[in-house]
Amino acid sequence: MRLKAHHILRERLAPLLIEERLKRNLQPAQIALVCDLSVDTINQIESGGAMSFKKYLRLLRYYNKKIKLELVDYNPTSSA
Repeated sequence: MRLKAHHILRERLAPLLIEERLKRNLQPAQIALVCDLSVDTINQIESGGAMSFKKYLRLLRYYNKKIKLELVDYNPTSSA
């Protein structure tokens, strides 16, 4: 199976969203209520599950966070 960019992004974003929720001492039910999402949706997002990216953006907006992408040089043959 080929990994696509959105899979990688979800995979990397999920633990950051969990960390942010825990920093703020919030429960998924509290966030679900404010963001108009179900608790199951919050749990699925936090596990990196397949979900509309708009739902990820709702959480990011709630946490007042943005995503920063950076282009870097990539050399698959280097062992650094």
